[in-house]
Amino acid sequence: PNERNNTCSVSGSVVQLAWNIKIFIAFFCEAYWVCGLRRKPYMIGGWVGGVGILLFLAFAADSLAFESYIFLCAFFEFFMMIADANADGYTVQLSRLEHPETRGHILSNGQLCRFFMSMFAGVVQSFLLNGPTTNPPGQGFDWGLTISQMFWLILGIICPTLLPALYYFREKKSLSSGVHRVTMGEQLREVWEVLHNITVFFIMIWSLGFIVLAGATNRVSVIMEGGILQMSQLLFGIDNISTYLMLCIGIWIFKTYLLNYNWRITQVWTTILVAGLNLLWLVPILSSWRNAYFAIFIDSSEQFVQGITQVLVSMAVIELAPQNLEATTYELIISVSNAFITLNVVVSTQLMAPFQLADIDADNDDAAANERMAQYTFLISGINILGACTSIWFFPRSREQCHEWKLAGGHKRSVAISALVFAILALAYSLVAMVLTVLPSTACLKFVGGNGCANGPDF
Repeated sequence: PNERNNTCSVSGSVVQLAWNIKIFIAFFCEAYWVCGLRRKPYMIGGWVGGVGILLFLAFAADSLAFESYIFLCAFFEFFMMIADANADGYTVQLSRLEHPETRGHILSNGQLCRFFMSMFAGVVQSFLLNGPTTNPPGQGFDWGLTISQMFWLILGIICPTLLPALYYFREKKSLSSGVHRVTMGEQLREVWEVLHNITVFFIMIWSLGFIVLAGATNRVSVIMEGGILQMSQLLFGIDNISTYLMLCIGIWIFKTYLLNYNWRITQVWTTILVAGLNLLWLVPILSSWRNAYFAIFIDSSEQFVQGITQVLVSMAVIELAPQNLEATTYELIISVSNAFITLNVVVSTQLMAPFQLADIDADNDDAAANERMAQYTFLISGINILGACTSIWFFPRSREQCHEWKLAGGHKRSVAISALVFAILALAYSLVAMVLTVLPSTACLKFVGGNGCANGPDF
């Protein structure tokens, strides 16, 4: 059978897998400065490697197998991670110069810029990648760029804008003056010390409960948009634009109104919103009204909560990060959070297996398939509520309580060991499941959300 639903469900997360190991890049960059600079050389190196991958894809993308294309995109993200890890560290350094009442504005403004540019990419996708080579038959415009041509266009946009930006960027050496250049061993020992504080372990537990369970995503969206409605690239581009627009709105609302509000209450009402949006998928599932724009509305509205969650985690990290190891502490917690975002997709996709959702498309969309999708939808919404009820107690109510927990967290070896094992298992489980889901020979396994393999292992 065609296992494309579960494979498509996780393909985006496979591309972004490298972000789960940003902590190791942070270790390296904190230990080895280049020409007396702590951040800029690595930003340049990351972009140079990324442009190299883009150049290869510009020549070869149209002839690559799906899994090869996905893994090359993941390799590109690895280079972007190098640049981003150092930009994150520099952002946290600058954030420490802000007034306590407004701390976090630099960080949230940077995220807003990132998401606005992602919306611009969605506009490009909508109108230039909407031709006959990238759409189902009968969809889209009469002309559009091929995948390879799109990469040439990306290179044409990046190079003229990136080179001046990197050249004129001046890293403030005053932020690093007098800073002891830590070795890899020192950083590992410092992180080991950070792990002894139970506050960090609490945030890891919260990540499992809130990001994976309370934030569990309804993968019926993949089936409905790609398999049943067979949306064009124009509609997927609109979906991408609206998704990032809702992310920006979520970040702006948090920065403007919720920065000093009770963080737990924020998590409760956002979870109720996510569960309600998940249930909206019952409209196209159980009725004949299947409108692509309604599907886009549900899909993008869920990202409003994701924007708030991202800033929540970042705010906690700013308060927890020890001086001179800002990037390391930031990437430690963010890497764990990224691993749980990946695990969110993994678990939500694995839960497709009991309902036999992996091969549903427009050709076999019948009453029995709709009933199975409805059952899956109710399950996901129930998991959302359960996850929030069990996890919000592991996240501080405010910045003040974050400092209280940090000071009262103690220093227990058992806590450090538990936190380390917890993080490694989450990362390893996500990595194995992602790779198995993308490879054609194993995508059929029920373990990764398939309907079972005709030959070989079936688990």
